[in-house]
Amino acid sequence: MNPKPEFVGTVNRLPNALCAAFIQWLLNGGYVTKSKKDGMHLKRGDKVVIIYCKNGVVEPSYLMNDCGVDRFKLFSKQWLLADKRFVEGLSNSMCAKFSEIKAFAIDKQYLKVA
Repeated sequence: MNPKPEFVGTVNRLPNALCAAFIQWLLNGGYVTKSKKDGMHLKRGDKVVIIYCKNGVVEPSYLMNDCGVDRFKLFSKQWLLADKRFVEGLSNSMCAKFSEIKAFAIDKQYLKVA
């Protein structure tokens, strides 16, 4: 006799540890990012993923809208079918982009007016 599986519920919060990987996964899928007052908006066509956050505030997890929850389910399924290098690769890709942006900003310091 098999025990009945326990229903865990829908995940509607994005863990901080998976933020970079999930956002990079969305960007790889053609989403375009835009920072707004209520959080980060990622849009592709008529689909808009919203990750609610405050500018400069790091939290353990971030609330998502329904589209974000649906995308996160697909991300999680893909992760389960792959190995842990799936998330590591996405996170490393996001970190590399951040490093490029930071280096570009530092390089352009001479453009600032004293």
